[in-house]
Amino acid sequence: MDILINLMRRISKEEYQVKLLILGEGPERTTLEQLANHDDRIVFLGFQEKQDIPYYFCIADIFLFASRYDGWGLVINEALAAELPVVASKACRAANELIEHGTNGFLCDSEDIDGFEKYTKELLKNTTLVSSMKEYNRQPKQQIHSEAVAIQLYEIISQFTMQ
Repeated sequence: MDILINLMRRISKEEYQVKLLILGEGPERTTLEQLANHDDRIVFLGFQEKQDIPYYFCIADIFLFASRYDGWGLVINEALAAELPVVASKACRAANELIEHGTNGFLCDSEDIDGFEKYTKELLKNTTLVSSMKEYNRQPKQQIHSEAVAIQLYEIISQFTMQ
């Protein structure tokens, strides 16, 4: 989160009307709040119940994930399922597996604040790009919908039972 808080310092308040919503609770919160230095664009929402998290995906325009390490990072799946363009760290396996750089999001090295700034500003400026990424992210949901998976499974099983 420190990378994203520092990123907000690079984004002009006059040029961009943005807020960074930080969900979750942990031992670094006080340090992160001090780093944010009362910037009213950075909102610490604390722990959120699982059923409330989709609301935050719905009100977001983009999703930023600057993890220095994450074995998978299920939140990437959730952000893409919510059709959000994602700017994420390559240190997250889900980001590497699910994000096609420039197509449905962007990948950066975990400490690359310049990259996070570049891609975040690109998305903030380019609503056409955001729309195309959202559209692209809408497609995989159709392919993994339970009905589609059931049809594929039936077709596979039918091949073996008909032999």
